[in-house]
Amino acid sequence: MSYKNIVLLSMSLFISETLHSYSMVSQAYAYILGNQDLKQEYRVVVDQALADFGVNYPEQVLVKQMSPVGSCIAGLPLSSFTACGIWFNQEHLDSCTPDQIKFQVYHEVAHYVKNHHPQLVTSVVGWFIANVVGLKAASKDNTLFAIGYGVCAVLLSGKLLVYLVKNQEKEADVVAACKLRSVGQDKVVQAHVHALQEQSGQGVWWCSADEQVEYLKD
Repeated sequence: MSYKNIVLLSMSLFISETLHSYSMVSQAYAYILGNQDLKQEYRVVVDQALADFGVNYPEQVLVKQMSPVGSCIAGLPLSSFTACGIWFNQEHLDSCTPDQIKFQVYHEVAHYVKNHHPQLVTSVVGWFIANVVGLKAASKDNTLFAIGYGVCAVLLSGKLLVYLVKNQEKEADVVAACKLRSVGQDKVVQAHVHALQEQSGQGVWWCSADEQVEYLKD
């Protein structure tokens, strides 16, 4: 294995291990995304979902209200976000039906137990490092080629990020639906599918409503 590959692998492992140190990193996220406790009625639903997914000591998982900063960072309105903890837009939850709340909660808990955020950050940072190394190597031989390489890397980075996020959103949906069905909450999934059937269009970060309905079928 070359020196560069060893460096990339070491950094990826370091990032992964750091992001899994939830007790420290989650507090940093809370400082940015919000550190106010979620309503107890919603926290009970989250704790039940965490327990259903086999998380030990669910009450110790960081679950907070999301501040307006979260949506500003994402560049779009967010009803929830999961990293080294779970954040919810409480005003949004207040406007939802019990079934809608439950599906959203199980969706976010699926993100949490699947470690989606650490995986995404590790992938993005690894991609960035690989391109920096590649760009540096390319610039030694041909400046014009290096410029082209840089432009292509930027364009591909955007597509890669969308691809990764969409896959994670789909997996969280499917995992949440399977778990809800396994604990006798199929009506929650059916209510979510019914709501999707009344929607149209496609977001940047999510599959279209029709695609979601298709992969959430029994």
